[in-house]
Amino acid sequence: MAIIVASCINKAPVIRNILKSKNVVGLSMAASYGEVILYSNAAFYNILQGNPFTAYGETFMVLIQNMLVVTLIWSYTKNGFGIANIALALAAYCAYLYVVFGGE
Repeated sequence: MAIIVASCINKAPVIRNILKSKNVVGLSMAASYGEVILYSNAAFYNILQGNPFTAYGETFMVLIQNMLVVTLIWSYTKNGFGIANIALALAAYCAYLYVVFGGE
């Protein structure tokens, strides 16, 4: 349980720096997207297998933080993603979740 609690602050320095500087220069969008995909696959596999939260809790907490980092990258990107693009990306992620959780 201590590992799960500690994982809640894994990305805290990155999030704090983004919010403090209001800038995302130097952060890779591709790496951030890759982390979201990686952690979501691991977390959802464990959910679908019925494993206890203690088995995948760390991964799930880091996933939530990575999704926040991606949202902040979208918010502070110079070319701007706009609300329409953010909504489109969220819709694509929801479709991915639908497929993962047994949609046909």
